[in-house]
Amino acid sequence: MFKGQKTLAALAVSLLFTAPVYAADEGSGEIHFKGEVIEAPCEIHQDDIDKEVELGQVTTSHINQSHHSDAVAVDLRLVNCDLENSSNGSGGKISKVAVTFDSSAKTTGADPILNNTSTGEATGVGVRLMNKDQSNIVLGTATPDIDLAPDLQRTNAEFLCLDGTN
Repeated sequence: MFKGQKTLAALAVSLLFTAPVYAADEGSGEIHFKGEVIEAPCEIHQDDIDKEVELGQVTTSHINQSHHSDAVAVDLRLVNCDLENSSNGSGGKISKVAVTFDSSAKTTGADPILNNTSTGEATGVGVRLMNKDQSNIVLGTATPDIDLAPDLQRTNAEFLCLDGTN
């Protein structure tokens, strides 16, 4: 027993003189998780939730002559649609969807457009959203119904963006 006590004492003394060793911090970062559970017959594809639409460059002479740029198609993909088990509230199955676009950065008036809020950029221009048939989308108001394909797991709702004030 005496030998074991000497070994234990030697171990304790050696631990007193041991410098702490830590792994070097090789960088750090954060991971944020965001999501929600919704009661809806379809989901919006995750790449379409926060979407950036590139309108390109438009010359002032083109805007002054045509009052708008060329239209840019915008697809909104609906995925994982469960139309078979859906209900429209009246006992029927959901077969159509309407979409509402809105923004705090819209112009006022009967036909609002998305206002350009960039500092130091062009003034007197904005972005107008249009349905596939090129009828104006009134911000804050639901679009006309878009048919959902019951046999597909994905539906594209197509919209157009124009920049200009008319």
